[in-house]
Amino acid sequence: MTASSTETTGFGPTRALDGSLTTRWSSKYTDSQWIKFKLTAAIKVKQVVVRWEKACASSYSVMTSVDGVTWTTYPRTTPVCGVDTVTINGTTPVQWIKIQGVKRATTWGYSIWEAEVYGAK
Repeated sequence: MTASSTETTGFGPTRALDGSLTTRWSSKYTDSQWIKFKLTAAIKVKQVVVRWEKACASSYSVMTSVDGVTWTTYPRTTPVCGVDTVTINGTTPVQWIKIQGVKRATTWGYSIWEAEVYGAK
């Protein structure tokens, strides 16, 4: 798991996938920050749920990839703070997920309590 930046060591990228709603990843205070992670196995993704803290995005994208190089983008252009569910309905199994901030909704960085990935059945 990697991120373009981290506000401080206590808000590292692993915090967005630790299963806790009391820890979070937080970026530096600039636009265009991201977090990406590799799933343990390739799956057909149905949806990605992003649980934003108050430092949220006015626009961002959820991206999926088979190889971590070529990405399929699902843009979100409505400001979302709180819980945002992004429908993917992927037909190809992917192993990489990236949450790419475009524009911040606040003066802070981006901050995600938790990211959840759900596969198609």
